[in-house]
Amino acid sequence: MKKVQVKAITGRYEGFYDENEVANFLGIHYVKPPKRWKVAEPLSPSDERIEALEYSPCCYQNWEKEEFDEQPPMSEDCLTLNIWVKDMEQKKKPVMIWIHGGSYNTGSNRLDCCHGMYCGERFVHSNPDIIYVNINYRINAFGSMDLTLVDPSGEYKDSSNLQTHDQLAAIRWVYENIEAFGGDPENITIFGQSAGSYSVATLLLIPETKKYVKKAICESSAVDETIKTPKQAQMIGRQFLQITGAKTLEDCLALTPGEVLAAAKKIMENPIFPAWCAMRDGSFIPNEIYKTLENGSAKGITVMNGSTSGEYDCMSDVSTDEEIENMARFAYTKTVTDDMIEEYVQHYPDRDRRTALKDLFNDSMRITHVKMSDCLVKGGSTVYMYYISYMDETDNIRPQHCYEIPFVTERTDEQIYMSYKIPEPVQGRTPTKEQQRRIQGCWAQFARTGNPNGTHLPVTWDAYTPEHRDTMVIDHPWHMEHGVRNEDVDLFMDAATTVDPAQDDIYKG
Repeated sequence: MKKVQVKAITGRYEGFYDENEVANFLGIHYVKPPKRWKVAEPLSPSDERIEALEYSPCCYQNWEKEEFDEQPPMSEDCLTLNIWVKDMEQKKKPVMIWIHGGSYNTGSNRLDCCHGMYCGERFVHSNPDIIYVNINYRINAFGSMDLTLVDPSGEYKDSSNLQTHDQLAAIRWVYENIEAFGGDPENITIFGQSAGSYSVATLLLIPETKKYVKKAICESSAVDETIKTPKQAQMIGRQFLQITGAKTLEDCLALTPGEVLAAAKKIMENPIFPAWCAMRDGSFIPNEIYKTLENGSAKGITVMNGSTSGEYDCMSDVSTDEEIENMARFAYTKTVTDDMIEEYVQHYPDRDRRTALKDLFNDSMRITHVKMSDCLVKGGSTVYMYYISYMDETDNIRPQHCYEIPFVTERTDEQIYMSYKIPEPVQGRTPTKEQQRRIQGCWAQFARTGNPNGTHLPVTWDAYTPEHRDTMVIDHPWHMEHGVRNEDVDLFMDAATTVDPAQDDIYKG
């Protein structure tokens, strides 16, 4: 194994070159080992030699077969990142930081997570002028747990937002140390998919983010007003205490990781996506999400964001029409009437009712992207929007949640699944190299310049405006549209982006 050493602020890191001469630095701690339900402390400057040769354990989680081939090592000491660099001699490289998804419940930055989809060695081999970083952060009950009922002193006041504190700490470490690896600290892009995308968008609400980040990519999840409230967080905390039998803070801290996981799993039996997401406490995370974006919280950060045509088709294809309609109703935070649904179905006569209902469910994702983009532009950010409707000739399902990941990280030879319920790979069985070149090219060029355009594209990708909802449609062929099914979007915009006051009750179990 050919070794390589880098002197950064927090240590002398020893990595290795793989068979493609990509330098791998694995399992680097970006903070001190965390204390349970406390914000992790930053590392001190150091000259210590630190081996960065192996992936770290992931955060404790109820592992799923579709996520890992076998159960990986787990630990509460999991706050690490991995770095991939090609051509160590080149300096001032753009940096991309990947934040993994998994509903804030599962996931990791390990190679054996999701068949290596989240790792960057292939991406860097094809784009040697870019540094790729991926991170771990605390998830499920370890990353978000309200302790107000047992912590009257407020010592654990940040316990509901640890996932976001971890992510920000990782970005801060990269900003302060990446120059030693050849990176440009003034050219950092954060990107993620699903809960990772939601995390990226949440970070756009925090003023400190602008100190470190110039660009952001949100793939299939946009921040919205469903970030949980303190009342919702407390409801989850109360459930946790009831399940575990804990009465005091000391009882909670004495629980084994297995006991914490068992309680987290029980809470997720009534699955509500925001259960482990950030909490709007009015200080670290603002109370008014859209207004904060409109007021320029992300001004100076260029954003690319979008979704797929079949985000939730994997769920819909194994469901009845009635079940799909109920899932669609639940996806919107405001009461949806029968008349609204019927009007939606009738918008496009060539669309059968089942497809319309699936579109309604899928649009709950896309509409929040439109709303977020509107607010970002009003706040002074440049935005590029996409919509993936491409289907390979061998596909029998529309592009789903996770579709774009293997194209970006160059792992289209692997099968990635959104759901174990259907035996179909998300990306199709015979993806074209041209499609991979274009999608990866857009992501890479955006990281370099803040603009996805380049020779890899057959048409110009226009910046988004609220007036025209300019959208790059990734299909046969790639083309620009002034919005996608605007009638559908307009009809359900308020339902998708307005919080129902009764939402605070959704966590009652």
